[in-house]
Amino acid sequence: MHIALKALAAVIGIVVAVFAARVFISRTTPVSTEDVYARWNEGIGETADTVFRYPRDLGLAYVTAAAWPPVVQVSRGLFTCNPTSEEESYQAQVAWRTVGKASYCVSLMREGAAGSEYDSYEYTTSRGEAIIRVSFTVQRPQCMNYDEPQQGACKREQSAFDADALAASIVETIRSPLLLQ
Repeated sequence: MHIALKALAAVIGIVVAVFAARVFISRTTPVSTEDVYARWNEGIGETADTVFRYPRDLGLAYVTAAAWPPVVQVSRGLFTCNPTSEEESYQAQVAWRTVGKASYCVSLMREGAAGSEYDSYEYTTSRGEAIIRVSFTVQRPQCMNYDEPQQGACKREQSAFDADALAASIVETIRSPLLLQ
């Protein structure tokens, strides 16, 4: 009996060690962004020679894509950004944001509808002499319309949603002849 318990403990130890190693490897092995983008849909920008990739959907329950796929425009020229002060308006905001190594002029328009809020984003940046614009709208239901535990899940998901990272990821995939010059 004593030997059987030792053998069982050894087997359990091996199983735990293998599981821990797999978890460590899966958390420390980087996933190539190209692998992630390969699963995204391909879209055409406002001109046929501009292509980009975007996720089929946001994969969220309480933040959904309302104006989708995103609108992508690549053009020549310079752009200006006129940030608004935080006190000016909750419904219309313009601000400079840095995402990764790029700076974006971000315009956010908020509109309310029965039980939901619609956030329309426009991210503008430059690369060389090209101006890149990415626009999309997301819908956020009002979390207070839910009972717990959905209300808490709604609030957590909405606060964790990162429109900046989504826009920067889309910008990273854009291919256009204007970006090669």
